[in-house]
Amino acid sequence: MCDEEEFNKELLPKYINDFLGYGNLKAKYWFVGEEENGGCSICEVNALLDVWNDRGRKNIEDMICVSGILESIKPDYRKFENFFGKETRDIEIQPVWGQIIKLLLSYKDNINLSSDVIDENIIKDFQKNNFGRGNGEIFSMNLFPLPFNKSKGWIYGSSEISCLNTNSKSYKNKPAKYVNKMLPYRIGKIKDLIKKHNPEFVNFYCYTYKDSIKDEFDEVIFRNIPAEVGIAYKGGNKKISFYIGNFNKTTISISHHSTGLRCKKEDKMKYLWKLVDKMKEYNAKVN
Repeated sequence: MCDEEEFNKELLPKYINDFLGYGNLKAKYWFVGEEENGGCSICEVNALLDVWNDRGRKNIEDMICVSGILESIKPDYRKFENFFGKETRDIEIQPVWGQIIKLLLSYKDNINLSSDVIDENIIKDFQKNNFGRGNGEIFSMNLFPLPFNKSKGWIYGSSEISCLNTNSKSYKNKPAKYVNKMLPYRIGKIKDLIKKHNPEFVNFYCYTYKDSIKDEFDEVIFRNIPAEVGIAYKGGNKKISFYIGNFNKTTISISHHSTGLRCKKEDKMKYLWKLVDKMKEYNAKVN
């Protein structure tokens, strides 16, 4: 049983400032979400910080390596065995990763998500052997560096880092100071990395923060694309869209993530397929 009462005072601020994400910066396909799930206890976060420290405080990590070590310290920390450690046919598709993989496979292989079905074993194989890997096809990052589980609540308020303090108004269950500090810092980092590595596309699947993303990429002319599907919204039906534009030779899109859409499965797939179609169109303009 964990009896830790304080976060690691040295490592927590360094992790916030230095850790970027998982996978391969040389990959052509980048995905940026809101934040990693977790952060349910001080003990859990400190375990993550210790692993990150022991592995050399890398900016970019291999997801499977980190997950396997964490599970050995704290069983079921990332459900490593369920997501990576079994035979391909037996592993569980992580919902968020699964949607990213579907989007990527449809982009690469021209699979129409609004009508065709991707074999689950193909998704499982990609997740097990490719997703978040140091030599894989994806770079995965989040706008906010700290793992956070909304159902458990914000646990970082007791740390000595002022922007994590909860004695101020909140935004989306996080302290507003944390949101306002991290967004320009992290999006700026992503922008610098894009300039250096020139990926084919970057998909921000965190539509809530579209204005901050568009502000940072102020030289990009973003077009709002209606997706022709709707979601349940305050008792009615709200049409949804995404934004897309070109930054040098990289296509930038800002979309909802389909796992969070309150609509039928077939409408979620239509949304992803429309996004894929436009990303191909925009990429063709600059390459």
